[in-house]
Amino acid sequence: MQNERSQVTVFLILCLFIAITGGILYISAQDDRENQEIQESNKAASEIVPIRNFIDNCIKIIGENGIYNISQQGGYYRLPKDNVQDAGYFYYLGEIVAPTIETIQDEMSEYMIENLQFCLDDLVYLETQGFNIKIGNLNVETLIREEDVLFKANLSMIILKNGLEHQLEEFNVIIPSRLKKFFELSLAYVQFQDEEPNLILVSRMIEIGKENNVTFSLEEDYFGDVVFNIIDQEPILDGTDFNLSNEYSFRFAVGYLR
Repeated sequence: MQNERSQVTVFLILCLFIAITGGILYISAQDDRENQEIQESNKAASEIVPIRNFIDNCIKIIGENGIYNISQQGGYYRLPKDNVQDAGYFYYLGEIVAPTIETIQDEMSEYMIENLQFCLDDLVYLETQGFNIKIGNLNVETLIREEDVLFKANLSMIILKNGLEHQLEEFNVIIPSRLKKFFELSLAYVQFQDEEPNLILVSRMIEIGKENNVTFSLEEDYFGDVVFNIIDQEPILDGTDFNLSNEYSFRFAVGYLR
């Protein structure tokens, strides 16, 4: 009887050993599969990082161009029919007609939407590397802030590769800019202009220039209307270096009573 119990005990111990060993092997195999899946997922995630960086860089370049071009046109991407040397009116025949900051933001967003698509078309070359990229409707919101301009682009992008799916939606790019300040300085001048509708107010330009470290230049057309160009005298901070070559300016037109 005791011998039978001993045999049973040995048998149970053997079964327990087999079960534990099998469990360890199963868990180890499962861990290996999970680790492999994680590694493959991380690899795929790392492969889409250059895509995000590419799009961020596109938005940055187009945004910088948009800020420059729209600033040169008085806050407009699509110029109004009435303009002077490609600058929109801020003051016309005794009336302030300047765009609002909201209008300029909308103009910036339209500029980004129309021009970003050309950049996105270059993603087609990734198809040769096994990527399948689907881009939904492009929406852009622009916020002109005190010291910068924020572009918020939503692409609803789906990226497929090796059976894995990734989504990229929000792209937020901040570009340092004094656009808001210069827009407000332009409005400050036309407020003075409204008090004397038919004079070029040199003293006011000098006053604004001294207080804000800016200068004015003027261009007159055949009809006596004038384009005012407010030029920043402060260096633009680019990374860790001061960039003196890319001075910022804002242009707007004034139509005088005839």
